[in-house]
Amino acid sequence: MQSLGLTVGDFAQKFVTLVDKKRIQTAERHFNLRTKEARQAKRMQFKATCKKLTEKEGTSSISWVRKRDKQILTIGEHAYTTDARFNSIHLDKSDIWNLEIRDTREDDSGVYECQVNTEPKMSLEIQLNILGTRPLYIKSGSPVNLTCHVKEQVGTVFLLWYLNGRLLDVDEKKRLGIDVFTDFEPTTISRLFIAKLSESGNFICQPSYAKPANITLKVLNGEGNLFLQL
Repeated sequence: MQSLGLTVGDFAQKFVTLVDKKRIQTAERHFNLRTKEARQAKRMQFKATCKKLTEKEGTSSISWVRKRDKQILTIGEHAYTTDARFNSIHLDKSDIWNLEIRDTREDDSGVYECQVNTEPKMSLEIQLNILGTRPLYIKSGSPVNLTCHVKEQVGTVFLLWYLNGRLLDVDEKKRLGIDVFTDFEPTTISRLFIAKLSESGNFICQPSYAKPANITLKVLNGEGNLFLQL
């Protein structure tokens, strides 16, 4: 199992957008869903506010379920999955129940359901879309350093760099003033240096057998220096 490092300091982070997909049964009586954007991939939360149920309805628990595989993630304040990235956050003496996801990944996109075990069941589905990294705006002529790190690799992994879908061969690197240095021990790390960035484009780091990572750089007119890590 391999994973590809994709940190860019404070310059580029994953966007997380939460969209109300639909309300089913009588969930609207009990839930208030808010659309939210987050720019932190390290840790994010989304919530359903469950209004207090009447004594007639009795004590009820709140659960979060991932719809694609029907995986129960949390019940009440307790995690119900072996994936330690998921957690339930309940504000004491409140009707707010948050599902927290740490270290978000693009494959976390999908439908999540907040359920109340009333009879009939109350539930609300939420569509989570992780949109990936936003473009980075760089001053023309600035030096750039992109670092691609393959983690948890098995055996030797070779990396190729692409710009706008084209392989960065020797001639293209020379034209753009690009140097690439790759280390294979203990894990594969490839560093791409651009002395003076002059063209906007989408840079892709493609491991020999893992999903690629990419970042889009947008060139702005002006002078300045900027160091980036991908």
